[in-house]
Amino acid sequence: MLPKHTDLTGRFYGRLIAIKRIGTKHDCALWFLRCYCGNSVEATIGELRRARKPRVSCGHCLDVQKYPSEYITWRNMKLRCFDSKNKDYHNYGGRGITVDHRWQMDFLYFLEDMGLKDNEFLTLDRIDVNGNYEPNNCRWLYRSLQAGNKRNTIR
Repeated sequence: MLPKHTDLTGRFYGRLIAIKRIGTKHDCALWFLRCYCGNSVEATIGELRRARKPRVSCGHCLDVQKYPSEYITWRNMKLRCFDSKNKDYHNYGGRGITVDHRWQMDFLYFLEDMGLKDNEFLTLDRIDVNGNYEPNNCRWLYRSLQAGNKRNTIR
C-alpha cells in the first residue's frame, strides 16, 4: 500500500493534468499525467511544484512542429530575459525586462495573444523598448522597421 500523500487527481500543472498516483521516486510521490496534446508523462510532486522551472508540459508537444518560427521566437524571448548565460541577457533580463506570466508558462498563451506571423520576415518587437514582453507592448514587425526602435534612437 502506498503511503498517504496529497491527492492531486484532476489538478492542472500548466498543460498537464494529474491522472493518478503510480508510486514513489526519490521519496517523492510519482504521478501519471496527461498533457493537452494527448501525450502522457510521469513526474514527481517536486517536479510539478518547484519554484524554478516547474514541469508544465510533456516536453514533446506538437506546437513546436506546428508553429516552428513562432515557437523559436517565444523560446528566444525567454532565454534573453531569464538565462544569464545568454549573450543578449545584459540587454534584456539584466536590465529588468521580463515576460508576461502567462507567456512564461505556456507557448500557447503567447500564440493566442500574438497570433501567427503573416510571413517569415516578421520579428517580435516591443513597442516600448524599456517595457516588458506582454500583450499590450508587443507586435510582429519587419526587422527593417524594428531597427529604428532602439534605446539609442533619437526621436
